[in-house]
Amino acid sequence: MNMFKLPSHVMARDSPMTLLATPICMLCKHSLDVAFAHATCDAYPDGIPPAILSWEHDHRIPFPGDRGTLFEPRDEEADQFVKRYLISLDLS
Repeated sequence: MNMFKLPSHVMARDSPMTLLATPICMLCKHSLDVAFAHATCDAYPDGIPPAILSWEHDHRIPFPGDRGTLFEPRDEEADQFVKRYLISLDLS
């Protein structure tokens, strides 16, 4: 399993996290609230679908109900993190 250092804005204080436990939404500039129980964003103000939260669906590609708003990295660090992860899955 490939593991990468998470960007500082998604790291829990003094707690290492694996990539698989990190919703891609935490890295997106459109996220509003990324609580695991009810994550919301500009695309899904009523709740982000589990397929997107879990990385099952690559939300750089449209997904039903997203109203045309797709994943965009919050910053350069988030962009590099996502690229490394997708390359590790052979999804780049």
